[in-house]
Amino acid sequence: MHIAEVDKMDDVEEMIDFKADRYGHGCYLREHLKDMIAKEIPMECCPSSNVFTLKLENYKDLPNVKEYIMNKHNFSICTDNTLLFNTNISQEVYEIMLAFKLSIDDMKRI
Repeated sequence: MHIAEVDKMDDVEEMIDFKADRYGHGCYLREHLKDMIAKEIPMECCPSSNVFTLKLENYKDLPNVKEYIMNKHNFSICTDNTLLFNTNISQEVYEIMLAFKLSIDDMKRI
């Protein structure tokens, strides 16, 4: 289930309360990020897609990823559309590893 993929979604609180098995994107969670982490709701991150749609300069600017890592939150690295974003899952993992200076052990935990 996608959550807070676009700015100013009205149903974020209701979606968090629903507590799906996992959510995707979450680019605009802002004040709701703490709730997601506290409720231990897994998140899926699609780095290339989010870098492109948010017009970010760098992968390290991806929303929430730093917080997921710092809080050892359960999140997965995925890919949205390999053809459109000229990527694959190996590239997505590599970009996150490089941007956040993660070790192999960090990546195993993720």
